[in-house]
Amino acid sequence: MRLFYLPGSCALGPHIALEYSGLTYESVRVERGRQTDPAYLAINPLGRVPALVTASHGTITEAPVVLSYIADVATGSGLLPAIGTPERYEALSWMAYISSTVHPALGRLWRAERFCDDASCESSVEHAAATQLANDFAHIDKHLSNRRWVTGDHLTAADFHLFVFGRLGLRLPTRTLDFPSFHRHTLEIASLVATQSAMAQQGITLEGPASGPG
Repeated sequence: MRLFYLPGSCALGPHIALEYSGLTYESVRVERGRQTDPAYLAINPLGRVPALVTASHGTITEAPVVLSYIADVATGSGLLPAIGTPERYEALSWMAYISSTVHPALGRLWRAERFCDDASCESSVEHAAATQLANDFAHIDKHLSNRRWVTGDHLTAADFHLFVFGRLGLRLPTRTLDFPSFHRHTLEIASLVATQSAMAQQGITLEGPASGPG
C-alpha cells in the first residue's frame, strides 16, 4: 500500500492507523500546492489527500473510508468494533461528523476567501467558522468527559481522525487546550508510538506552526 499525504492534513489519521496496525506500507509526501499536478491527479482526480493505493481495491480516498479500510485489513487490530455492534456505528458516526462538520469549519476559518466573492465578507466567514468550531469543541469535550476514547474503553480509528483536529485546534483562537477532556484525548493519542512515528515521517510536531495548516 502507498499512502499519499500532505504534512499535518487529515491524512495524518490514516498514517497513524497504518503505523498502529503494523501493516506494510509506503508513505508518499505530496507538497502543499502540488495536489493539482497531473501526476497526483492521476492518483486522485479531486486533488486531495489522503489517497491510499492498494493492490486489491485500487485507490481509496476520503479519510473515514481510508481509516475503515485499514481497520478492516488489519484484522485483530480492533481499529473498528465488530460489524453489528453499536460501538462500530458510533465510531463511523464520529468520523463522518468530524469530516462533514469540523473539517469544513476549519477550512472556512483558514481559507475564508474561498467562501465569499467579496473580500469584505471574509471576516464574517471567519467569525462564523470560529463560533461553530467553539461549539463543536464543546460538543466533543462533553462526549469525552466520561470516557477515555471516542467509543468508550477501546481505541478505534475514530480517535486517530479526531486527533488531527485536536492537534490543529491547538493553534486556534478558541483552542482545544481550553477543553480539558478533548485536550486530554489529544495528548493521549500524541503519546502513542504510532503517532510519534507518523509525525516524525511527516516532519511535524504536536504544536505545529503558529497558524494555518501543516
